[in-house]
Amino acid sequence: MPHFSLDKALQQPWPAPQGKVPILWSNSCIAQFTLALLWILEYQTRKMVDNPSAIEHQLGGMCFQIIDNWKHRGNMDVEGRERVATLLIDGGKLVAPLRSTTPGFSRRANHRSYPITAPWEPALFGIERSPHLLKEMDFGVSVHEIEMLSLEPQTGPLTFKILEASLVHQGLAGEQMEYVQMSLSGVDMLCSLRLFSEQNSPEPLSWNQLGQELFVEVTAPQALSVALDLPGSVPLNHYW
Repeated sequence: MPHFSLDKALQQPWPAPQGKVPILWSNSCIAQFTLALLWILEYQTRKMVDNPSAIEHQLGGMCFQIIDNWKHRGNMDVEGRERVATLLIDGGKLVAPLRSTTPGFSRRANHRSYPITAPWEPALFGIERSPHLLKEMDFGVSVHEIEMLSLEPQTGPLTFKILEASLVHQGLAGEQMEYVQMSLSGVDMLCSLRLFSEQNSPEPLSWNQLGQELFVEVTAPQALSVALDLPGSVPLNHYW
């Protein structure tokens, strides 16, 4: 562990602020949120196949694109259909819903498993980008690592714990912040993102469905939620 990281790990974390604050999410966090959104949309598409407008209505505030199979590998899915780059979400529009009839999205864990619909290599690309997201923040929180606790695709609640985060002052990451657990709609979480980094990084994740666990490589940028409720323990004026 680098000396700087070791010193930071030994620090006593500061209490988390309470209220609406800008939050900068790392690539790893955005990758996990992206996969959660795809899981919600896959479930809702399967249940509301005759009412796609009800799904698209939820996406109105999204400011990014999600493209699966974006690396153009040209492989086949388990049904023998070619995997091609597919635009799934374009801003507030559901372009190609994840369903069994969408070519290139049939997967299974092994030859004994039943084919299911799942992503392969999704990537999220922000519409509005900045080369230095941290410098866009006068105050707020920079979140480096989270742990997903639960997700209910039927209704969309997403519960996760912030494991590593820093308080931000005038574009610089400072004191280490204590653990915080958050629970909110997965769709609302993605709709809160407004500004994205120019650089994307891949993150290895897993898709667990119907007793199967599938590897998914999610490529995502850093992203900034301009104002999101943080359930901390001290008022905002404690730090800013």
